[in-house]
Amino acid sequence: TISIAAQKRKYTVTFDANGHGTAPAAQSVTAEGTASEPTAPETTGYTFVGWYTDSECTNVFDFATPITGDITLYAKWTVNKYTITFKNYDGTVLQSSDVAYGETPSYTGAMPTREKDVMYDYDFAGWTPTVAEATGDQTYTATYNQTKRQYTVTWFVDGKQIDSKSVAAGDLATAPVVNPIPCGAVLAGWTDAENGVYKHGTSTLYEGAQPSIEITDNKTFYAVFADYED
Repeated sequence: TISIAAQKRKYTVTFDANGHGTAPAAQSVTAEGTASEPTAPETTGYTFVGWYTDSECTNVFDFATPITGDITLYAKWTVNKYTITFKNYDGTVLQSSDVAYGETPSYTGAMPTREKDVMYDYDFAGWTPTVAEATGDQTYTATYNQTKRQYTVTWFVDGKQIDSKSVAAGDLATAPVVNPIPCGAVLAGWTDAENGVYKHGTSTLYEGAQPSIEITDNKTFYAVFADYED
């Protein structure tokens, strides 16, 4: 008598990465046996959720389920989201939101502004670094073009305007030549005191006939004369 041992069939369990990462190797499983859950696959920008019996990933697979035929299991993924922050030049947060991996963030707030200072006017120029697809948490900072401010500098002698010029902020304005000098007087300098009334100790005197003065505002200067002493 010849006896033939019955052998159970084997079925193939195939893993489909479903468009991301690398699929684990297929497994050969004896009928009614169970498949081994493989190491979770990885891919940039997505988080692995689990294995499903359909490509739409609506039916989760239980690895305790007996295998009764060839089967393909599909990986389910969720796209990662990252915090994207837009800040003004001074660190003020203008906008913060979660953006999915691979999407390009968009700033939807009011145009950033920067107040002018004594030296410059500022116009919004864009963001640094350049806005790009989200691949991780990222902060973008507003940048500005700066233009030197222009100030008007006016010079008076004995109540009469003798010169007026536009001077860039931080530049030097040189007093004009005063000619003639009033008889019996010497040009001691120039003052920006209110109404041109120079008072020693309480007003500023820019000494000399033609001082050069740094300009950081609109200015009016008045000639200050002193009695000539031989």
